Parts: sequence; C-alpha cells; structure tokens
Amino acid sequence: VGALSGALTVTATELSKPLLVPLTGTAVPASGVSATPSSIDFGSYALGQTSPIQKVTLTNNGGVPLTSLNTTVTGDFSISSASTSCGSTLAVKAQCQIGLVFTPSQGGVRTGIFTLTAAELAKPLLVGLSGTGLSAPAISATPGSISFGNYNVGQTSPVQTITLTNSGGVPLTNVNAGVTG
Repeated sequence: VGALSGALTVTATELSKPLLVPLTGTAVPASGVSATPSSIDFGSYALGQTSPIQKVTLTNNGGVPLTSLNTTVTGDFSISSASTSCGSTLAVKAQCQIGLVFTPSQGGVRTGIFTLTAAELAKPLLVGLSGTGLSAPAISATPGSISFGNYNVGQTSPVQTITLTNSGGVPLTNVNAGVTG
C-alpha cells in the first residue's frame, strides 16, 4: 500500500541503448463488503400479510470508502426505509443496516435477491431471500348438498355424512358447525 515506481525496459539488437519508460502508481487496499446474514428465510405468511422486519448488516471490509451505494430487491420482498441506516456512502470499517420485509403475493415458496452495488465494488453483493406464501383459508364440503328424501313426521332418516376439507394454506381454528331447518 502506497506509492510504487518501476520502469519498462525495451531492448533490441539494433538499439545502441535500451529504452526506459518510468512507471508510477499508488496501491490502495482492495474494496470489499460483507453482509450478515448472507441469506434470510422469512418463514410463512398469509397472502398479503407483511412479515416483521429482518435486518441485514453491511460491513465495509475494504480499504476505501464505498460510494454511490445502490440497493435493490426482487420478488415479494421490499426494503423498509424506516429501518434502514445506510446512506449513499459507507466509510472504511463502517457498518449500516438494511431492513427487509416479505409480503407474499402467491402461495408456495417465494424467492428473491437483495443486491448492493457501489462504484468501488468489482461485483455486486447478493443476499438470498426466501419465504412461503400461505394461501387464504378455504373450506369445502363433500358432498356439496344432501337430499334426505321423503319421511313421515316423527320418522328418523339414516345418517348422512358430510366431509369438511381445509383446502387453504392456513389452519382453521374454533371451527363450529350447526344445522338449521
């Protein structure tokens, strides 16, 4: 690290003396950034429900400040600006935090990527994001209707069974059933 100098020497049989070209430059520590954690699984949430904020801590491990920081996310994930302490620069050995949330738009496993770029970084920093979208509660009955037929007043029909199925992605609680008529 620091000022360096050298020379380019060119020789040929036909030259009476070598050609010397002075070379100078300054070596600076490499830029680098790390993220903790390196991936986040947000867990399972109902469609449209927003998860609690999960934070990624960014650390500038390099020897130069990072400038023109730019952060993006893909998929069903977004940056919570209220929980983000990063600005447009990150000083040497400094840290900042990015708040991320997950709001599933579809059922099943959802994935995305948090990306950080800076003018000094040779390649972007990537953090893998995942979560599961739970489809809305849904219940169905099989059969969809029952006809008991004709019975005399006071006569009891045979037992008929209806099977209830939860076809949604969320458990149903406090389920009650009642009969009218």
